[in-house]
Amino acid sequence: MLALATKVLNDYSKMLANIEPGNLGFAESFLPHSKTAIREATKSALSHLGAGQPALREALIRGYVYLEQFVNDAQAEVLLEAAMPGADVSLSGSTEAAEIVIDIKLRMAQALKEISAIAQL
Repeated sequence: MLALATKVLNDYSKMLANIEPGNLGFAESFLPHSKTAIREATKSALSHLGAGQPALREALIRGYVYLEQFVNDAQAEVLLEAAMPGADVSLSGSTEAAEIVIDIKLRMAQALKEISAIAQL
């Protein structure tokens, strides 16, 4: 099980290394595995990790929380259009985009609570 978790997390980390960090949200279709598989892999890895690897523990926690920035493709398109320079729609003028961003932030906060309890921070 740990070997599968390691593969899932390696694939996810490679994907994260290739995306633009300043975006508000990303399409779930970019993910190499389902959100559920990545969440479970993260939990598995954390449960096998000793206290002696704080940098890896922190990276796993960040990756778990960051996963919430991946939204369905239609929502990602709304965010992309709202963020485009010179677009007719801006984030401040798009209620739909603003609602998506708020939802992402709420889910990220919830994910941090959840994974912190699991990681026993």
